[in-house]
Amino acid sequence: MTYGGAGVIYPLMVLLFLVLPVIFIWMYRGTGNRSSRLWIGYSQLAALLIAFTFLFSDTGLLQNIGFIIALCMLASLLITPLLFKNKA
Repeated sequence: MTYGGAGVIYPLMVLLFLVLPVIFIWMYRGTGNRSSRLWIGYSQLAALLIAFTFLFSDTGLLQNIGFIIALCMLASLLITPLLFKNKA
């Protein structure tokens, strides 16, 4: 991790710790089709894992790509329960 990228880790970690309880509560206790919720939730978490793998790589380009993907995935993880709230 470069020095410039090290400062971006703290906001991502705060957002990650905010997102994980929200998405897990939605996946297991939300309304609607349980298998769809689990499929959507776990696929988003897998993409987030790939983004964090990129973020902690040694290549600068992959770190930039990983940061952008991680930020987008964390935002989408927060929005997903709101979008599917009234879907049955």
